[in-house]
Amino acid sequence: MAGPHCGLIFAEHGADVIKVEPPAGDWLRRLGRSHDDLSAHFLAFNRGKRSLSLDLRDDAGREAALALAAQADILIENNRPGVSDRLGLGYAQVSAVNPGIIYVSVTGFSQTGPYRDLPGTDGVIQAYTGIIDANRPPEGPGHKLSYVAVDFTAGLYAYQAAITALYARPVHGGTHLDISLTGSIAALMSAKYIEAVLDGEAARRDMSCPCGTFETKDGLLYMVVMSDAQWPKLLAAMDLTEVLGDPRYAALPDRHRQSDVIDPILKARFAEISTAEWCERLSAADLLHYPVRTYLDFLDDEHVRQTNMFTWASQDGVGRFPVAHLPGTPPREAHDSLLRAPHLNEHAALVMPGGAWPRPGPSDQPKDIERQREAI
Repeated sequence: MAGPHCGLIFAEHGADVIKVEPPAGDWLRRLGRSHDDLSAHFLAFNRGKRSLSLDLRDDAGREAALALAAQADILIENNRPGVSDRLGLGYAQVSAVNPGIIYVSVTGFSQTGPYRDLPGTDGVIQAYTGIIDANRPPEGPGHKLSYVAVDFTAGLYAYQAAITALYARPVHGGTHLDISLTGSIAALMSAKYIEAVLDGEAARRDMSCPCGTFETKDGLLYMVVMSDAQWPKLLAAMDLTEVLGDPRYAALPDRHRQSDVIDPILKARFAEISTAEWCERLSAADLLHYPVRTYLDFLDDEHVRQTNMFTWASQDGVGRFPVAHLPGTPPREAHDSLLRAPHLNEHAALVMPGGAWPRPGPSDQPKDIERQREAI
């Protein structure tokens, strides 16, 4: 999803983004429950784009795609290394007809190295880079982060690199950008790799202690003590000063070492009182906390509504759904086309040569246009 996410950010900032899909459509259309060929993930990552279906294994399909690339500023491809080259749409082929192209390749393991040809999905990269190992409880194996954090991060880095290259193009010309999921996580998690080298096994611990989700009398509450100065405040708020106020627990390293003593006491105490009462006590002590909410709880929150985090859009075959605003972009009206995702091949008449985009150049002969239209 990294490539589609990168394209989404460009669309949000005003670019005309054309999504080229195979005849059967992008697999993302069928991820999870599909609503009239639109899944939730497809809606989230492909809204505001145009859809064109081409069979890139066919000569006419490749010619049509190359004709589009010849007039584009940026091309984003999400294939394994070598696939686009074999299709006749690699950087060498595209830059030959468009020397100024900013060509963005997003892969799992990069264009080079011994793992370049391996398939790399979000979960695979989480396992490879150490995220799953770091995200494990005291007992049992580690867990994959439930959302596509790796893809999302790589999409952001791809956009950042591409927009910077586009700005620098008058000086440096076109370029081929190698964006990997692995490299994106290495950059995002750089502090953790430094910490692992300097601190060893101690790097596995949370930076704060106590920290975590606790069961209350009627729900779940997340709470964290960020500094040693906050520790006595927590004890006072929980009426545990006499129990855990010993100087042996005053410093963070000591609390980590004796967490097997501290944690059971905190858990038992949190379970005695309701979430609302704990929030009142912890707020009075100015301690970081919040009740654990569901996605629907978050959407219904008053702060979310008043800060216009979402616009509620609607689309035939899908119904009404929330679309989050990208930070730094203005709120969208419900009828804004950027909130709508395209159906498969919906814009073929507009984006094929001879349509509204791109404008045919002097070399686009009618017979070539007809041949390319046959690829649809």
